[in-house]
Amino acid sequence: MNRNTWSRPVAVVVAAAVIIAGCSSDGDTPATTETVESTQPSAPTTEAGLTGEGLELGLLAPAPGLLATLFQGQQRGADLAVMDVNDGGGVLEGPLTINTSVAEPGAEPAANVKAAVDAGAQALIGPAGSSGGIEVRDEVAALDSTICSASATVPGLTLGQDPMTLFRTAIPDDVTAAYLAGQIINRRDEKAPGAAWKVAIVARADAYGYSVGNTLAAVLESAGLVPSVVDYNPRRVTFDGTAAEVAALKPDVSILVTYEEGGNLLSALVAAGLDPSTMIGLDAFFAPRVANIAIAGTDQAAADGFLMLGSMGNRAFLERLYEDDPAGQVANSAQAYDCAVTMALATAAVDAGTSDTLAQAAIDVTGDGVTCTTYDDCLTKLNAGDDINYDGVSGQIALDDNGDPTFARFTSATIEGGKITGIDSADVDITVLRRQFEAYAAANLNTKIQQALTFLGFYTGPIDGLDSPELRAAIAAFQTSVGLPPTGIWDEATDAAMRAALGEYASALMESTMEVQRLLTELGFYSGPIDGIWTQEVTDAVKALQRELGVPETGIIDAATLQAVYERGLANGTPPATTVPPATTVPPATTVPPTTAPPATTVPPATTVPPQPPIELPSLAEALAADPRFSDYLKLLQAAALPEELLAQYTLFVPTNDALDAAGIDVDALIAAETPEQLYLIAADTALEGRFELADLPDTVTMASGSVYTVDRTGDVVTIDGAPIEPPAIEASNGIIHVLSSLPTA
Repeated sequence: MNRNTWSRPVAVVVAAAVIIAGCSSDGDTPATTETVESTQPSAPTTEAGLTGEGLELGLLAPAPGLLATLFQGQQRGADLAVMDVNDGGGVLEGPLTINTSVAEPGAEPAANVKAAVDAGAQALIGPAGSSGGIEVRDEVAALDSTICSASATVPGLTLGQDPMTLFRTAIPDDVTAAYLAGQIINRRDEKAPGAAWKVAIVARADAYGYSVGNTLAAVLESAGLVPSVVDYNPRRVTFDGTAAEVAALKPDVSILVTYEEGGNLLSALVAAGLDPSTMIGLDAFFAPRVANIAIAGTDQAAADGFLMLGSMGNRAFLERLYEDDPAGQVANSAQAYDCAVTMALATAAVDAGTSDTLAQAAIDVTGDGVTCTTYDDCLTKLNAGDDINYDGVSGQIALDDNGDPTFARFTSATIEGGKITGIDSADVDITVLRRQFEAYAAANLNTKIQQALTFLGFYTGPIDGLDSPELRAAIAAFQTSVGLPPTGIWDEATDAAMRAALGEYASALMESTMEVQRLLTELGFYSGPIDGIWTQEVTDAVKALQRELGVPETGIIDAATLQAVYERGLANGTPPATTVPPATTVPPATTVPPTTAPPATTVPPATTVPPQPPIELPSLAEALAADPRFSDYLKLLQAAALPEELLAQYTLFVPTNDALDAAGIDVDALIAAETPEQLYLIAADTALEGRFELADLPDTVTMASGSVYTVDRTGDVVTIDGAPIEPPAIEASNGIIHVLSSLPTA
């Protein structure tokens, strides 16, 4: 907005063109191979193969962007696996080599798989994120290969494989949320048993943040706590506004679901007056630089007491990573290490004839048998004819028939004096935590419905995955707009109408419906197709579940259903959750007393719903493209590599071509001089999350970049950061455009 914004160099990646329609994701768009780099000096042998000497794995790296930094942890884990496997005897009397295939932005997710296989990979490690995981899995199957993911955490990724070709050492998000909920409930019960604790869940507004954060909110609500989800743009770099919003909630505990931006977020929360000992940060906080960022320029004790909790592997492995590179990324290192070691042992098992396929061998070498914890020991036992059970650095693994781990290792640590201390870990039986899978399916579906209704202009509430009167009212308003009875209940007709309204963007909604179908299938209530289409058969299956639970048969997995599921888990009892209980962590709660049912979510009459923008409005992208005054601005967004986020409302403050010319700004020269990452921040300074008419703009606004600007009103003239806003505004289906005919001279 400020003239300097358009000319200053920028060093961080910030969301810019979130206003262009694209599918919600965690930033992972695997695509065609751009470069191939070996993580191990020795080249693969010419006879490399499952029946020859050595093993060549392909490591699928994400395109440059959100996941690239986090992926460095997987690269480190793979490097250590290469070292240990080759020091321990290699594979089939040859070396293990791992080549990294780097994806290009914008191509199909499965293209990187084919490129890696064409380059000689006999098996793969990937994908780096969950988005596109099904496409990657299916391409691997089509190429008759096998893949292990160290970081794709979306639940349901491994279901429906025939035969199984994808397995993972990554812990699914519903497991992480259930374990974390147990820690929070135990903390509550230690201080105020049974209290309706307020929990702030501060999460990225992407697939990872919604999956973990909203599932956690659903579990906590079912246990009688009061969760509030505060999401933020994943590319935000300053968090003063977010921190103020969290502080206003006065939470008893705050959960931070972040990536590399976590340090800046923690620093802002502490500055806003929140006690770090009441906060818990997930995996990304284990990177030392995140802790350093959190206390930069402050007292070294500023973040003391902050708890980190994640699936980081055992203490010895984590300390090995710290010793190797004190500032290096560590997220998913343990999982990538175990993917590579498991693949190497599975190859030996196939060669020995004890397993028919590499995928089946991965199940066999991590299942029942003689326990071994290092590659050389496992290989020695395997060669001696023993059935082996490889317990890796990421946990006991013990893959099930779908390819999911059945044990998880959670690591905890605290920040003291600016350093990560008190590292400990606990092994958890995942089957114990699966009692909350219903919460994941419900939160996922509600999240996608909230996003869709927001995109279409019917919902302005939080994207928190929770059932609420506001959500029901928005569903009712949508139903009215398409000529359906305004029941506020998701049913077959509403689902069909929503998919028609969303058009090409309906896939995200269909994926969440598939999760509900999978859940109901696993529970034995549904036998129909897993196709992502909500039918009467799905509604009947939900009602059958509710009938068994003894709650009202609404046909949707609502708050009352989740509470009944939670209480059933308590009544049935739960076996011990940890096989190696640490001194500093507590297993998930098993004795929380039943809580009273939440208030009924009655649907307000349709007439009380405010008028909504019509569905036929153009998107922001279409509105910009249709107006020649904004061609330079649109060119900037396109050069900034349009991101993934759809189904959100944005208010844009868009300078016209004349305004840019008058300020001496040559957009073509700017694009040539800056990287796409730097262009993100420039454009993000023009995007405000949410839809704001001119009269509704607050006195200060926090842009998508995190920059805070002042809105002034003098008579009929409204300015933002000194730039006059020229009426009329341009309405869009996913936001509104305010026109700037000049830029400030400052």
